[in-house]
Amino acid sequence: MENYSASNALKTTKIIHTALMGGCLLFGVVVLVLNAQAPTGSTQDQEFLLYLPPVVLLFAAIVASVLFKKTLKQGLAQSTDLRTKVAAFQTANIVRMGLYEATGLVAVVVCFITGNLYNMAVLLVVLVIFLMKMPTAYRISEEAGLSPKERAELSGLKD
Repeated sequence: MENYSASNALKTTKIIHTALMGGCLLFGVVVLVLNAQAPTGSTQDQEFLLYLPPVVLLFAAIVASVLFKKTLKQGLAQSTDLRTKVAAFQTANIVRMGLYEATGLVAVVVCFITGNLYNMAVLLVVLVIFLMKMPTAYRISEEAGLSPKERAELSGLKD
């Protein structure tokens, strides 16, 4: 395909990233509305669920970091051109952010089951992580080790 544009690949990566974040946010809002209309009470049997989201967040942060580095390293080992480097970053980013999305969804489900808003704090932490990890041309070029020419192409600044 001769019509490849690195800046379009960056836009696609941002759209995927935002969609993952938006799914968590939308589900969280729906659960808040449902819990406001018909609050559910926590029972002693459900008390252990209150500790699940923070534990999952800690686990996800560690695993996401390791998998991101490993997936990116494997993808970059096979790449020589900008297209494959950006694709390697996209894959690694989806893996990393998918783990954070799962954590956010677990927090929302636990909030829905128990009615305890404490777990929405975990969702807020996940959303902040999503915002901090938003793919940019600079982030991709730093993490994928792009050359100055590739950085310019990714930013949309062709010579």
